[in-house]
Amino acid sequence: MIQRIQSLYLFIAICCIAALFFVPFARYIHEGELTDTGSVPTQQFELRLMGKYLAEGSGDPIVYQQYITEPLLALLLASLLAFIIFQFRNRLLQITAGRFALVISCAFLVLIYATVGKEINSPNSINRDYGWGIYLPIFVIGLLFLAIKAIRKDEDLVRSADRIR
Repeated sequence: MIQRIQSLYLFIAICCIAALFFVPFARYIHEGELTDTGSVPTQQFELRLMGKYLAEGSGDPIVYQQYITEPLLALLLASLLAFIIFQFRNRLLQITAGRFALVISCAFLVLIYATVGKEINSPNSINRDYGWGIYLPIFVIGLLFLAIKAIRKDEDLVRSADRIR
């Protein structure tokens, strides 16, 4: 049955992963080298799931550097969570796939934090500002724990009902 609580947890996790494509992880200003005229050029960057963007003025950010691994891992994780939702008849497969999704989401979290940390902690970056997109992978991991716990509870309930028969 799709209307179980774990399906809701997994659906919210998929929505969080989809939101990662639209919200920034962090913003910072990069100072360049001192020029001959005595000025220091600065550029404002925005880190998102798809890459590093140069934010100029009030228009849309310009792609400065594209990432490949992060979006592919996010798509893999979202498709695995959708697979888990539709395997509601096979709870043991759901638990196994949920554990695998937990490992992938932890690897995704480490990759995101390593990428953002490398960019933010460079010596020429100033005025660092983290967006709420940086917290969404942690929220996804929490939702996965809740979903696996609810799937186990369903499996225990079915096993206890089978013992009564």
